[in-house]
Amino acid sequence: MSRRSTRRRNRINYSQFGDDDAKDDSADSDVSLDGDISDSSVATDGGSDASDRDDSVASIVSIPAKKPQEGITKIVRIDKSTSLDMLFTQQFGFDSALLADRVHQREFWSPVLVNLPDPGTWPVLERPQTDLVLLPQTTFTARSTKEILHGRAIHLIDTQLVSIEAGTAYNSTINTGYHVTDMSWTHIDTRHILAVSLLSDTERYAAVPSSAFERKLALGVIQLWSYEDTSMSLTLIAVVTHNWGSAWNIKWRDSTLQCLCVFQDGNARVLDFDSLVSSNGITYQHLDTPSVTIESSMSLISCACWNGPNEVVMGFDNGYVGLYSLHSLMFEMVVPCHSSYIIGINAAYPEYPRRVGVMSTDGQFSVLDLNSLAELKWKRYQSFGSPVEWSRHMHGFLWVEDSLNCRLGSLRNVHWGGLVSWHNGTLTAMSASPEHPLVLTGSIDGTIKTSNVVRKFLNKHDTGKQFRQVQLWQLKYDCDRDAYKFIGGFKPEEVRKRVGVTMNSVKGSTTTSPMPVNTSEVLAMGNKQGVTACCWGHNGIYAAGMANGLIRICRLPDTRASNLSE
Repeated sequence: MSRRSTRRRNRINYSQFGDDDAKDDSADSDVSLDGDISDSSVATDGGSDASDRDDSVASIVSIPAKKPQEGITKIVRIDKSTSLDMLFTQQFGFDSALLADRVHQREFWSPVLVNLPDPGTWPVLERPQTDLVLLPQTTFTARSTKEILHGRAIHLIDTQLVSIEAGTAYNSTINTGYHVTDMSWTHIDTRHILAVSLLSDTERYAAVPSSAFERKLALGVIQLWSYEDTSMSLTLIAVVTHNWGSAWNIKWRDSTLQCLCVFQDGNARVLDFDSLVSSNGITYQHLDTPSVTIESSMSLISCACWNGPNEVVMGFDNGYVGLYSLHSLMFEMVVPCHSSYIIGINAAYPEYPRRVGVMSTDGQFSVLDLNSLAELKWKRYQSFGSPVEWSRHMHGFLWVEDSLNCRLGSLRNVHWGGLVSWHNGTLTAMSASPEHPLVLTGSIDGTIKTSNVVRKFLNKHDTGKQFRQVQLWQLKYDCDRDAYKFIGGFKPEEVRKRVGVTMNSVKGSTTTSPMPVNTSEVLAMGNKQGVTACCWGHNGIYAAGMANGLIRICRLPDTRASNLSE
């Protein structure tokens, strides 16, 4: 019989990798790689044929002994946290006082779906008190009524067909007469003030293509409305016109009646409405000189927000981010952030001063820390849509993903982006309240939805899977009667996973399928029923503005708008 070398299967010694639990069940015996390999280590079955003999010179190959290795650190990725302690520390850190406050917030808000408790019982999130920088007064020129209120009347189907003239309100519905671009609430005692930015020349903008920053500017309008808690009545306070085109990013300054706006001419301005709100009756004014004008000679301002009462953070059309101080009336810093036009910005104030979330037209959302420019920490998500909000209850930013979904990203958990809300149409408006954890979202199909982020993210995984959102109402258009109607009574619905993506049996792999087409109805874009702005007010009041000029104001809970049972 010839001598033949037979192959023996080796069993891997996993101890050298620092994992004592690993094993290979397919092996039958151990083979040591330490020492020399010689002829004695080769199994034979006899034989002396020339073809089977190995006539080469025998040699001994020496393999050096295994070098000592350092211990290997195990990296464990936790996909689903089941421990509440882990959830809270991942979200808020290890500050015992902060954790105790957030545990109290969770116990109070977790059962809430949409039926808010009495406002006097809410746990309050403290806001630091800061001395305000005194600003010059805004100057106005009186105008007549006919020059301002020439918007068209809108027919609304309630219990009967109602015609609402421009500049008037019917129950909880306002007809501004113009396209609503943005809104913001503030309150003084029991009086709530709603500032509404409008664009009067919408027909020209719809007919002729125009740029975001156009030098030939249309007449812009800002309306101020008052809502009384006791009487629940809506009253028009002031109508203000200006020559700076469309306005957006309306934000009230803390504890004042001063308002920050970004205008189509590429500048941001601070307007003082104290003299208009304190006057009796309706006043019609033209804005001449603002309190503060913020402008840059190098680029145009595309969005802005308050970073405390004395600082303004803004984004530019060249991708830069700037910090403006009202103390010096100068830019403290201007830093590069994106390579394209910035369309959304918001500050994490007061929890993380000078930390901002930035959205740009390249589809990326990032977080920028202006206090540590030498150590910029970025979080990038593929996102579309301009709304960016800061959630004080969750210490995270809310942004629009894939045009249809609202997601929340924590500042402490780098790879975390939880789904908060979804729509069938493009998500165009979003608002997070500093008083409660309910998030308001609106879309182009005229729907308004709300969801509770504390209920979603500060519970164990089994509870989080039962997370629901509520469609409060939807605006429908009746072509036959040329009228609009608010439809309510929707049941809570499950927040679905990302549309078009399903998990495979192989761990971590996904399969992308074509997105389903909604064939239930055809949305007529010409009726302007889409939501263009929404905002939370004080004590559960919210407002939603439409492209047709309607604004609906409601207070939660509202049994007319939604079905409160799960």
